[in-house]
Amino acid sequence: MSFQSTKGAYPPGEIIQIGGLSTGYPSLELLVNRHAEAWTSFCGMIVQEVNKSDQADQPSAPGKPEEIFLKLFDRRHATDLRSDNCIGLWGQHRERAFIEGIYNEQVDRILCRLHNEPGFYQKTEPHRDYADDEAFLWNESITSFHREKIIYSTLAKHQGDLVPLFLGDVTLDVRPSDFKGYLPEVLFQVRGLLLEHPQGFSLADVANHAPQSSWQGICDKAMNIVRVLNGEGIINRGVAPDQFVVVPEEGGEYRVCLMSLDRCEIREDESDEEWARKKWFAAEEDRLARAMKDQLKGNGDFELRFEPSLK
Repeated sequence: MSFQSTKGAYPPGEIIQIGGLSTGYPSLELLVNRHAEAWTSFCGMIVQEVNKSDQADQPSAPGKPEEIFLKLFDRRHATDLRSDNCIGLWGQHRERAFIEGIYNEQVDRILCRLHNEPGFYQKTEPHRDYADDEAFLWNESITSFHREKIIYSTLAKHQGDLVPLFLGDVTLDVRPSDFKGYLPEVLFQVRGLLLEHPQGFSLADVANHAPQSSWQGICDKAMNIVRVLNGEGIINRGVAPDQFVVVPEEGGEYRVCLMSLDRCEIREDESDEEWARKKWFAAEEDRLARAMKDQLKGNGDFELRFEPSLK
């Protein structure tokens, strides 16, 4: 069997064939222009649709910009997710172990326990093997995909403004082409999201791209996004300046857009007390304010003003 290496995952210039768009378009060929790793713990890249002459009579997806942000929940190349869980880089040896684990039902047993026993994977650390790791990462990836879809649905009225416009979800078949046996399709489908790609600069670089007179207003807009998400029952545990894109608009105005919902948690059945405790531990407003104060420190007499909201 041959597998794609981590180092060469979705390199710029590669064309990706994806299918299963929720927008009703059965398949697309997407050209990878560049990576966008700061916006996801999984695989993020800026892509554009390949125009094929034999598809000239097919309409383009409505409202889709020339460049799109493609986010693939690919366990194999989710380097941050692997690092956070002390799991090594993906390779052929790991994929062989995963396939063997599928055939001897080890993967089924692991997935069942992950669904039924909270904290199971962490408790088994001394005894885990490659098949366990890949099963855990598959479960984390598919869970994150579905959670993020729900979050975008929850934030529907803010799409195209505070968060990117959701264009559809996609599926990428990653079964090894030279494997002759049967493999469960669902375990070798990488799910993904197609999102608007706002043209702008990172909030972390605001001092290099916007006049000082606009810094306070731009930071206030980023803080407002945190508060809007809280109001919708969403906590962002990974909030950071490089997750926001600042888009220059007419009249010297700026749009601020949160590009990463990777580490967001949506409220389910928590009591008010439980949810308040989670918000307190996340400390999103304080974290973002401290980070931006550090970013803008030493720029003349500018001092970022921050008034925490009532929690």
